[in-house]
Amino acid sequence: MYRRVFYASPDYIAFSRLSDGTYIDVNPGFERMLGYKRTEVIGRTSKEVGIWPESDAAQRTAYVEQLRKDGLVKDYPGRLRTSTGKIIDVEASANILEVDGELILVAIVRDVTERNRAEHELRDRETALRQLNETLEQRVQERTAQLRASETRIRSIFETSYQFMGLLAPDGTMLDANRASLESINAKLEDVTGRALWDTPWFTATPGMPEKIRASVAAVGKGESVRHEITVNLPAGVRTFDFSMRPILDAGGRVTAIVPEAVEITERRRAEDALRQAQKMEAVGQLTGGLAHDFNNLLAGIVGNLQLMRVRIGQGSTGSLPRYIDAAESIADRAAALTHRLLAFSRRQTLDPKITNVNRLVASMRELIQRTVGPGVQVHTELAADAWNTMCDAHQLESALLNLAINARDAMPNGGRLTIETTNSILYQAQAATQEGVSPGRYVTISVTDSGTGMPPEVMARAFDPFFTTKPIGQGTGLGLSMIFGFIKQSGGYVRLHSEPGVGTTVRIDLPMHGGEAQIDKSERKTATAVSAAASATVLLVDDEAPLRMLLAEILSGAGYAVIEAADGREGLKILQSPQHIDLLVSDVGLPGNMNGRQMADAARVLRPGLKVIFITGYAEHAALGNGQLDTGMQVMTKPFALDTFMAKVSESLDAGAVSQFTG
Repeated sequence: MYRRVFYASPDYIAFSRLSDGTYIDVNPGFERMLGYKRTEVIGRTSKEVGIWPESDAAQRTAYVEQLRKDGLVKDYPGRLRTSTGKIIDVEASANILEVDGELILVAIVRDVTERNRAEHELRDRETALRQLNETLEQRVQERTAQLRASETRIRSIFETSYQFMGLLAPDGTMLDANRASLESINAKLEDVTGRALWDTPWFTATPGMPEKIRASVAAVGKGESVRHEITVNLPAGVRTFDFSMRPILDAGGRVTAIVPEAVEITERRRAEDALRQAQKMEAVGQLTGGLAHDFNNLLAGIVGNLQLMRVRIGQGSTGSLPRYIDAAESIADRAAALTHRLLAFSRRQTLDPKITNVNRLVASMRELIQRTVGPGVQVHTELAADAWNTMCDAHQLESALLNLAINARDAMPNGGRLTIETTNSILYQAQAATQEGVSPGRYVTISVTDSGTGMPPEVMARAFDPFFTTKPIGQGTGLGLSMIFGFIKQSGGYVRLHSEPGVGTTVRIDLPMHGGEAQIDKSERKTATAVSAAASATVLLVDDEAPLRMLLAEILSGAGYAVIEAADGREGLKILQSPQHIDLLVSDVGLPGNMNGRQMADAARVLRPGLKVIFITGYAEHAALGNGQLDTGMQVMTKPFALDTFMAKVSESLDAGAVSQFTG
């Protein structure tokens, strides 16, 4: 039985004399890994065979010295050369054993370059029988001695291996387990033999693991091989293993036994997790550095204009004040645009999702895109007649397409062709598994293709990183593609990028299909020229920022509204639960205390079911706003906003029939 384990192992196992290094025997894993036949190496040393690269002589010397010093090595990293000259990476474990009075070196080597190598069939070793003596009795005696020696060697490998090994009956009953696996659960062999594998301490302390192992045993019992990465609770703590099970088949193809093996990879996974965390911190550092740089520049412009205004007012010269005011407002608008891009990148911007017809949206933007890219770029649209609808914020999708068009224009300084195409696509489970955070299903795809300079692989790998740009200083923030990526992910879709230097770039936006009818946005941007609202309308204004609350209250009062102010959710709810007449609630979302704006509004609507609500927020608190799912009569505005836009939203919410005038 142990002979079969020896030959079924995917690893390289070799026996050699310690005295001169001559190979005594090697398993088929040796042949598969290095390409040498058994007959080429038996009786020769590893140096004669040439499996050690000449450049690694020092490493081989260190390996041999450690082996002679300690009597064993475990998972020693190194390199070997195959018969074709290919260099492979390996991990080697070795022991020195005494067999029949002779010191034998047992080496187990795993190919870590290609860990998924399939098992090969066992080679026929019956040719050795031809070398036996002519008499049957002598042949039997010699063959029996060989089998016993082989059994001893294989048993030694089984017992001294650092990886967990065992032997099961076809129904999963434990027949044997090696020393390393038993030590991991502080058990003796008699503690586990006769029990089902899934009912042993290796798995019973981990919820759900016995059922998983039982299902795997059933699959291997039918002739399959299985391999999983599993994490289990052992006496020494939580450990992660590369766990596999393979069937042992007889000549008729029937399963006679099962060989389970496990290699611990806990430290490897910890190292990978540490690397991922380091990469995250590097991205955060890049983000904050770029953000501080841009905002410091913007703040310098705003503060500078305010200081100039103070100087001119002190001098009694007010004629230049409008110029400084306009400059400060322009810089503030740029700061607002930057925060919106950051929120889009982080997928926390406020969205207004509606069922959108992508063909209608692309067609309506064609003229704007053509004017934006200029006459040197030919804009073509190829719209699938049966393109599905999607649920998304149409204005954000327009912004994303315009951003892609601008990028395409910049990539075609001498002109070219820009193609916008819509198609339907189905993402299957196997494809979705290769995309992080993507679900299988039906998607509508918008592809934007240019014939520009394209991107090399190193640039394409960082294209979605925040503040990464290849444009000259002052011509790009590096947030365009990251904003698009964040918006599409927030909308349940994903983005694909393909680029070839000298050929061009294609950005594909995939958004989930929606079966509803697309909504047509009939609203128009209104100007601040309408009459004031009726003085009878009462607005409850709740915001913990006193300067902003004071400003909005003054604007609302000046437009004829009766305004009641509150500084937090508790105070606002107390007013809403009173007999006080309230027509509209305007509230910040992120309020201090234990009640945010959404919670206050929901509690108020229990007593005032028809209460109209406008939420104002610096970013979309998903938990508070229900991931963009607002009840009827609720609207949301993102700070900062223009005061005339705010007054228009108030008038719209109250159905006043006209937009409230803001005269400043």
